[in-house]
Amino acid sequence: MPKPVSWSYRTYEIRERVQHSKTQTWARRDIEDLFEVKRATALTLMKAIGGVQNIGGTHLLDREALLEF
Repeated sequence: MPKPVSWSYRTYEIRERVQHSKTQTWARRDIEDLFEVKRATALTLMKAIGGVQNIGGTHLLDREALLEF
């Protein structure tokens, strides 16, 4: 049986935080904090969301892609 998604009950709160944030580009650590997950899960989420950019070894995600997710 798959492990339940720990952040699924907080989707409204997560969307509100992103929507009201002035941050346009979210780094992996921002995703970790936002979803309250660890590094590997944050990277998996970023790949699932799409539009990940790797600039200088830093994984970045556009705010619009995050809101669409």
